[in-house]
Amino acid sequence: MKKLLLGTLFLLSLSMNAQEDDTQRRNIIKTNVTAFAFKNFQLNYERVFTKTFSLSVSYGIIPEGKLPFSSLLPNDSEVNLEEVELGGSNATLETRFYLGKKVMDKVFI
Repeated sequence: MKKLLLGTLFLLSLSMNAQEDDTQRRNIIKTNVTAFAFKNFQLNYERVFTKTFSLSVSYGIIPEGKLPFSSLLPNDSEVNLEEVELGGSNATLETRFYLGKKVMDKVFI
């Protein structure tokens, strides 16, 4: 079971850009698969307008409930971690200015 999970995560992390040039990569949808273990669901959409400029919109939600893996955390404080409740959502809008030579290349501000 562990090997199947690790294999699936590995395959999801591979980049599949075999016959794609920079003019075709205009829309990108991303998610953080490892955050699912902590009940944190994020979805991000990025649209490229020029070689160095793009706009990114993301939305995330954490369903209301107990703190994941709270029994594994040390409980040294006055707060009982097993009684902590989480929940909420977030939305962000970002403009990105890329510093690389190609479309969406490496570093952005």
